[in-house]
Amino acid sequence: MKIEASFGKFGNGKIPEGIEAQLKAVGTYESRIDLAASAEDPISKWLTGLIERAKKNLESVSPHPIINSELIKSIRPTAFDIESRTITIELQGNYYWKYVDKGVKGKFDSSRAPDSPYGYRDKRPPAKALADWIANKSIPVVPRKDRKTGRPRTILEQAMVDARGLADLIYRRGLRSTKFMSDALDDQYVRELTESIANEIGRVITLTGPNPDTK
Repeated sequence: MKIEASFGKFGNGKIPEGIEAQLKAVGTYESRIDLAASAEDPISKWLTGLIERAKKNLESVSPHPIINSELIKSIRPTAFDIESRTITIELQGNYYWKYVDKGVKGKFDSSRAPDSPYGYRDKRPPAKALADWIANKSIPVVPRKDRKTGRPRTILEQAMVDARGLADLIYRRGLRSTKFMSDALDDQYVRELTESIANEIGRVITLTGPNPDTK
């Protein structure tokens, strides 16, 4: 996912000559961003706050808060690039972040994510991934009797049965939107970043992102 600050409100839209050094001082990164090492950079402070805001949004999801999320743990800044017209901050995270944020329309019901650009058609969510999720979240699994064999299932067998049932439910009804990242990037928080950089370099900038079509 990428957050892009573009210089489009003055002159020819390009970063003015001689400003590059000031910009690099604002975000002193070559490739990977070390938030701890550059904690006083306005960009680093803003990104740290963004991730914390997204985390709190997941933890307040109703009726099932997402606590200690592997998704949040996976989100981290990886690059800060300066080009002639833009500053691009790139965030790396598990590929499914956009589905959690925007939600996914179900095959037969879109009410959980009516505005989402994503939807299930023929392919169901992977049961194995949901079984792993059940195990990671320590969700109780109660073995039941297998109708075909007549014997009680093992915990692992029952977990897969439960996961397939959950996958079918999600396929039919969809995945509810959390807007954990969209809400974290509200207009006020975006302005905080643009204003902090503008104060450093004395220029007005605009910001867009994150781009849901990038990982």
